[in-house]
Formats: sequence, structure tokens, C-alpha cells
Amino acid sequence: MAAIMRRNYFTLAITSVLIFNALYLSAQNAGNNILYKGNVTIIGWEGDKDAALLKENGWFYIRDGVNTQVSFMISAYQSPGKFKWYPQSGYLPCFITEFQEKGCLIKISNFADRVVIGNHPFVIAYSRVSIYNPTANNISFSPGASSILTSLNRVSGNVQAGKSVAFDYAVVIDRFGKAYKRPSSPMIIAAGSWDSHFKHMQSYWESRISKIVSINTPDRELNNAYRMGFVYTLISRDGPANYNTAEMGYDTLFNHDYLGILTTLFKLGFYDNARNQLKIVGKGIGNYHDQYYRWCLPLSIYLQKTDDTAVLSIYKGEILKKCIAAYDTTMNDMTVPGGILKPSVDIDDYGPWTWDDESALTGFACYSYVMRRKNNPVEAKRGDEAFKALLNNVNNSILLLNKKNGTAYIPATLTSPNENLMHVMTKGSAFWATPFWFGMDWDTYLAGGKYDGPLIDWIDSTFSWGLTKMKTEGYQPDNFGTWVNYGGGVSSGYNASFSISGLLSKNFRQEPIKAYQFLLNNGQSAPYGFWEMFHAADSSNPWDGRHPAETDDWGACPHMWAQAGATQALLDALVAEFYDGKIIIGRGYLNEWCGKGEVTEIKNFPISHNGRLNIRIEFVDADLVSVDISGSTPAGNILLNMPVLVNNIESATSGTIDNKQGIITLKPGEKKCLFKLKREIIPL
Repeated sequence: MAAIMRRNYFTLAITSVLIFNALYLSAQNAGNNILYKGNVTIIGWEGDKDAALLKENGWFYIRDGVNTQVSFMISAYQSPGKFKWYPQSGYLPCFITEFQEKGCLIKISNFADRVVIGNHPFVIAYSRVSIYNPTANNISFSPGASSILTSLNRVSGNVQAGKSVAFDYAVVIDRFGKAYKRPSSPMIIAAGSWDSHFKHMQSYWESRISKIVSINTPDRELNNAYRMGFVYTLISRDGPANYNTAEMGYDTLFNHDYLGILTTLFKLGFYDNARNQLKIVGKGIGNYHDQYYRWCLPLSIYLQKTDDTAVLSIYKGEILKKCIAAYDTTMNDMTVPGGILKPSVDIDDYGPWTWDDESALTGFACYSYVMRRKNNPVEAKRGDEAFKALLNNVNNSILLLNKKNGTAYIPATLTSPNENLMHVMTKGSAFWATPFWFGMDWDTYLAGGKYDGPLIDWIDSTFSWGLTKMKTEGYQPDNFGTWVNYGGGVSSGYNASFSISGLLSKNFRQEPIKAYQFLLNNGQSAPYGFWEMFHAADSSNPWDGRHPAETDDWGACPHMWAQAGATQALLDALVAEFYDGKIIIGRGYLNEWCGKGEVTEIKNFPISHNGRLNIRIEFVDADLVSVDISGSTPAGNILLNMPVLVNNIESATSGTIDNKQGIITLKPGEKKCLFKLKREIIPL
């Protein structure tokens, strides 16, 4: 039997590596295409098939069978730091390229709108080249627009002193995967002006954003990135259901990427097409078994938030059957000595990864919850017993490594210390943090999974081990590293995804937000978008500011699974709900936001029984904090748990105080708490 198992593992390893290599080469080929390299984002519409790819100079590439680059020769000559590039209002998918030429301020604005012409829906890109002449002389310009563009207005290129002109254009960029004929220029002109379509685009996206949690922290860039990430996710989706990983490179449904994206959307309270979205969990490409192990995670979040238990019966019970099948697959995969998960390629290399066991623990905890909601105590008990058994086996494996090697951290694999793993010890590698990827232990904790032993006790020492390694190797604080040597570079779009488990630690609770800020400060290759892996900042980048080098880009940009992890990191650090209805507020709240006058507002946060909660945190003074809660009444207590509260609560107008843990516990109906700190917090 052992020989058969070894042969099966060897066959799986070879097959898995071949599959991964094919996906890897596909991603590399996309990244190495000159049209995709460096600074690139997307303009399109929710559910379109092929969004256009937009560069920092305002040029864009149309796919949808056209495969044509649209250019404006007015911005043809690049120099380092020449272009400012940003989204309208900070988060709308109208991207503005701004630069100066001949003393004039020039802006190229590009967005897309869904337009119905002749009973067919099209995605049309609208471009405006605006020129403001602040000089005392008349200056002549030509936008140098591509001939494929339809001109929407007629203006003179002679820009008078102190005046502005705007050249407006339009072109079809997508037909939602259909092959019907594109409209003529007169038809596009008759469909409306640049301004009218801008208003429609703006109204549409504001309406979509209003459906999710509203987050406003003292960090404006973080707030904009959060909203922009949601917009990118909807544009990257193909049709009504397929949340693809990206619009380039990974323009398809990957099974474990999709599960992660859907999990975050449900945490945001975005339930559009939710039943069908749950039905397709597990579909898509990728030989990733972790998507079975945590299959129940998005389903359990959806049930907990909405009370839609009917979802377990529709489609002839298909969703519930898939839930049970995922549980059975997980149990079947626990075939190696010690009762841990067998080797996989779930982190893009073959091995018995701790990430898989963490995913399975999440799956078991969520399975038990689902079965309790189904009123099936027998299956719920099976989930509980499987959780306890796997937790015990994982802890024993970690302790055995400790006994043999003196290690005191959670290793990337349960069969070898990190020091013996090439991928972990490679300079700048993030493999050490893979047990924490997407915060599976945090999600398990919220679902009611009761941790003990080194799997929770050694979270702090693991963060300390890994971040110290990064520092010793010369990397910046809050950088968890890159994906070994697959994409090279210094970090990845997953940086915040690796940090979520810090919420279970004592000393690294603020890492989720800090790791997201690291992405914003060092990793933007699109406005609030990131390549899967990226390189160090390069002063020769034509996009003004601090941005990665435009070389050997890997994966996709913007990358939606990475974006989902960053969104989850921010949201859970600010507010999260346990499955029993308790609300925890501010677990990862930054000390930097604790100055007098600083305010954080969270609105429309989804809670159990289809409720929505609003939270306002205001530092009335450096040592006096007001928390106001409104909206639906939670099913459980509210825990105020900001890091500044630890051993620092002098008094509170409501709730009970646990000074050692830094928790003020409010009853569900208590709406306001004014608490005083023993000492002021000096922002770092």
C-alpha cells in the first residue's frame, strides 16, 4: 500500500507540476507582451467580455476581435515622471492622464459606458483630450487621435490664451462576448455626448458602490483603493457570474481564486446573483484542492449574514450536496501519516503545505455551522470531530518539529522546518507566510473554531521570524515578500492577504492595514491596482510618483484575488462579525489614526439576520474617544477592541471593561460609548 501511495503521489506531483507550468507560462507570456508590461489598468463595464487595457499615457488596447491600439500622439513622448495618472473622484473608472506640453495643461480622460444601439448592448470607450492654455499666447495643438475613433465634436486646435478646448471621441471596445455588427460612426454620435455618458457611468458605479460597506478612514488613499478594488472586480467579471481573476493574463475563472473573491464580496454585503454564485463554486481551472477544503467558507458567510437557508434546498439540493462532497474530499485527502493533508500544488509548488491544513480547519468549522443551520446535528458533529482531530494532528506535527529542530514557529510545511525549504529561504520569499495566506485561521476563529496549541500560540513568533528574515535581507517593513522566483521582484499583490492572521496575534494586529498601505506606497502599477508580483520602485517609470519598475511583470494587473485579500484585510481589521452574532470593532486599528480630531466611519456593514450596522469612531481628544453605533441591532455583544485599549482604559460611559485584553463589551442595544484612555497615544 505504501508503494502504491508513493506512486500515486509521484504521479500527482508530475501532473500538478505540468499543469502549473502551463498556467505559469500563460501568465508569463501575458506579462512579457509589450502591450501588457508596466503600468496598465482596465476600462470596461460590469460583466463585459474583454475590457480595454489602458496605459498611463492615455493610450488603450482594444481586444474583442479588433486587437488594435488606440493612441493620442499628443502624449507620445514619455519622460520619467511625466504623467500624472489617477481615477476621477479617486475611485471611478474614468482614468485621467495629466501632463504639460508647451506650457499648457493637458488631460486625457478615458472611461467606458454600456450603450444599447439597435437593440444590442455595446461597451463604448469615451475619450476626452482637454487642453488649457494659461499662457499669454495662442498655441496650436492636435490630439493626434487614432483613425478608429469617432469624433463626437468639432473644435479648433488653436487654443487661445487663457482658454480651454476639449476634443471628444468614442469607439466600441466590447460586445459582451457576442459577434453582432458594430455600430457606424453616425450611430455612435447619435447615442449621446461624452458628458451625457460620463453622467450615466458615474451614476451607475456610485449605485453599485452603495451596496457594499462604506469605509472612510483617516487614510484617503486607502479609502479610494478599497472602492476601486470593488469596481475592478465587477469589470473583470465575464457575464453575470464568472468572477475572473483578471482581464489579462488570468482572464478566466480559477477555482480557488474565485472562492476567495466571492468570500470577500459576501463579507462586503454584496449578494448579487448569490445563489447562482454559490452553485458555481468549485468550477474553473486549476488543480487546487484547497478550494475543496474551504468550499463551505463563502456559503457559511452568506447563510450567517442573510438567513437564506433555502439556498440549501434549491437546485435539487445541489449546493448542499457540493458542500458534503467537499467535506468528503477533504477527509479522503487526509491520508498521510499523522492525519494531515496530503501533498498538493495549492501554493504553486508540490508539498504537504500547512496552508492546506489551515484551509481544511476553516472548512470543517464552516461545515459544522452550515449543518447546524440545516438542522442536521449528526453532520455538524462530524465536522466538529474532524476539526478537533485535524487541529490535534497539526499541533502534534508542529511540536514534533520543535522537538527535533528547536523551531518555535508555524512552518510552511508540517514535515520540515523552514530552514530546510529552498522556497522559504530564498531571499525575499513570502513562502514563510503561506500558513497565513488569506487569514484562514482568522476566518476559522470567526466561524467558531476553537484553536489551541502552537497553531494559535505561535502566530506571534511566526510573524516575528518571517518579518525579521525580510528585514535582515534588506526589505522594507510590512513587506511579506514575493512569490519566490516565479515572478521575481520584491513583493506581491498578496502582501495584505498574508497579514490577516495578525488579527489573532498580540503584537502584529495592525499588520493587515499596514501591509495594504505598503502596497499603495510601493506596488501600484495601475491606479490602486497591482501586478501579482512586482519589482522595486524605479525612477525611470513615466508615471509620476513611486511605482514599480516596468520589467518582467508577472501574472496580471489589476489582480482580483490579490485585491480581494487586501479588501478583506482592511475590512476585518476595522470590523468583523462572529458567527454567533458578536461584533468586534477595531481589532487592527492603527495608532496613527488616534490623534485628536481623527474620525473613522463604517456604514452599511452586513450583520446577521440581513441587518446593516453603522459605526463612527472619533478621537474627541488624544485620550478621549467616542464610538457611536446605529442601524440594525446585532445578535450578540459588541466588542470594542482597538490596540490602544490594551492596559489603557481609564473609564467608559457604557459597557464592561477588560483592561488587560483591551476590550470594552457593549450589549447589543447600547449605541454609544465615550471612553477615556489612561495615557495619550502618540501617532507614529
